[in-house]
Amino acid sequence: MTIVFSTLVSRAQEDGLFNYIVYLLKALEKCDIQNRYIILVNKEFDKRLKFKNSNFRKVIINIPDSPKIIRRPLYFFWQTFLMPFKIKENIDLLHLPNPIPFFNIYNIKTVVTIHDMAEYHGMRYNYFHRLYRKIAYITCIRASKSIITVSKFSKNEIANFLKISKDKIKVTSLGSSFFKMKLKSAIKENIKTYYLHFGSNLLNKNTDRVIKSYMKNRKDYSTKLYIIGDYKELNFTDNERFQLEKKGVLFIGYISKKALKDYYLGALALIYPSFYEGFGLPILEAMSLGVPVITSNRTSMPEVAGNAALYVNPESESEIAEAMGEIALNEKFREYMVEEGYKQSKKYNWNKTAIKTLNVYEKAHF
Repeated sequence: MTIVFSTLVSRAQEDGLFNYIVYLLKALEKCDIQNRYIILVNKEFDKRLKFKNSNFRKVIINIPDSPKIIRRPLYFFWQTFLMPFKIKENIDLLHLPNPIPFFNIYNIKTVVTIHDMAEYHGMRYNYFHRLYRKIAYITCIRASKSIITVSKFSKNEIANFLKISKDKIKVTSLGSSFFKMKLKSAIKENIKTYYLHFGSNLLNKNTDRVIKSYMKNRKDYSTKLYIIGDYKELNFTDNERFQLEKKGVLFIGYISKKALKDYYLGALALIYPSFYEGFGLPILEAMSLGVPVITSNRTSMPEVAGNAALYVNPESESEIAEAMGEIALNEKFREYMVEEGYKQSKKYNWNKTAIKTLNVYEKAHF
């Protein structure tokens, strides 16, 4: 089977979609030596992907990584009309790891990954971007034989919002992209001085409330709050950011995967009280490295974290603040959270994701 896998649906920037693409492809390369893979990349993504096996090859498409307003129309036109001519061989299956508007005029058997339905809850982007995404969802489900998603929660959401049978939707849970520490090392390493949070101006990330919750208790202990992500997106003025940094809120910016692992290892806890997530990969990453997790009691997060997280109402500053204090001041409870989180993280890995994805490919092809 010749499988075309398009990375052109993502920027070559280390975010959730990028990690899904890169770590799924790495796992597929390890477990599948029979099928042939043609990986569509632009010049930026080409630098980030390396393959050793001869059944994996890249095809470079001259579409820029940014700006989106240029990249997306070019990619839509190329994929819809020109893809078979560029590849110059029979395509048995196409995998789109994120939806884009797609009209399958060549009747290629297609699998698409839909990660969540955040746009239907008004959680991301502006009105026009949400409309674009909804068009992408509708055209993709019409063009696809199977839909992949990342959690049972997202499966139910997709079925309900897009009015399709659950039989067409297959769940392939994700895994931590970090090598797991030994449990004793994880507990020993957990002597920390800061909380870690992934910040964004997206409503679902709840960053403003995390900062306010931190401020409620910051005088009670010396723990700082580190925020990963582009601080420019948070719409703070330079003076506001300066004042927050004086109070212990430090804006780290975008960082590499290697640097992120170091930040996890130095964290007292991951603060992840999102309003909405299709999966919540940082939960697993933190747990696999021995970092306790404070997260929301809604959407996919209880499914991913199981009994191994400290759950809060994401709308309650007092609950978030109280949870932060519990982690900071109760050493025995913190060690218990490390142990339970480590056990929970072992239930997930990218090899399982790849094997389940292969099963979807095979059923969609025949």
